[in-house]
Amino acid sequence: LNVSTVIPQSEAVTDTFDKLFRQKVQAAADTSVGAQDGYHGRRTLLLVLLVVALVAGVAMAWLLSRSITGGVNQVLHAAEGIAEGDLDQQVDVKSRDEVGEMAAAFQRLIDYLRDLAGHADAIAAGDLTKEITPRSERDVLGVSLKAMNESLAEIVGAVQHSAGLLASSAQEMASSSEEAGRAVGEIASAVSDVAQGAEKQVRSVEEAKAATE
Repeated sequence: LNVSTVIPQSEAVTDTFDKLFRQKVQAAADTSVGAQDGYHGRRTLLLVLLVVALVAGVAMAWLLSRSITGGVNQVLHAAEGIAEGDLDQQVDVKSRDEVGEMAAAFQRLIDYLRDLAGHADAIAAGDLTKEITPRSERDVLGVSLKAMNESLAEIVGAVQHSAGLLASSAQEMASSSEEAGRAVGEIASAVSDVAQGAEKQVRSVEEAKAATE
């Protein structure tokens, strides 16, 4: 081998490997920098998403708490009013959860009490013609109010019947008294006629007696 030719070729190969090595090192460095940039970007994105999720969770919890509190406060206010005898209450909760179901049931209770109060007002005013229909066999107030209304209707009917009989009897007594009065008048007239006749006879006798003397 010729040393003068081998050495330059060896140096050329060495330079080539050196360039390749530097390129690989540079590529690895670029890759590392890109990976670090990507890591930092993903970490920042993750932090932003966590903050957004936290804010959204807090907002949803606040809205849910406000919805529950609002419905419960409406029911509580209505219950306090009913406890004082005020049935002019309204519960308006639009949610479809347990609070909404509770509010709807409480509104049905208010409507039920208003219905009973209306029947009671009618009975107090003397109107016993309204039909009272209990909600069920376990409707203690409805069943009792219906029984009371029916009992009062029977009592009023009996009183009206007795009043009719009394009126008829009074009319008959008045008619009998009128007939008795007419009979007494006729008797008095007859007695007066008899008295006048007797007086005439006495006068005639006296005149006849005076004439004979």
